[in-house]
Amino acid sequence: MLVAARAMQAGMNEVKPYLTETDIEPSGKVVIGTVNGDLHDIGKNLVSVMLEGAGFEIVDLGLDVSPGRFCERRARTAP
Repeated sequence: MLVAARAMQAGMNEVKPYLTETDIEPSGKVVIGTVNGDLHDIGKNLVSVMLEGAGFEIVDLGLDVSPGRFCERRARTAP
């Protein structure tokens, strides 16, 4: 799974410049991260890559993120 995640990320790194060249507006914004106590990010990274490929803007908070930080970030990114 780790190899697949890295391969998908490498592929998205190649495609991303073409996606950002267009004047297409993002489908939306997604705030993502792993919750407190969880240091595993393979699933988070896979979901991020798939959502980015589908046209969403991704705000990745990283690993071991407190619920308060999610709420804080959500408030700053809301329209």
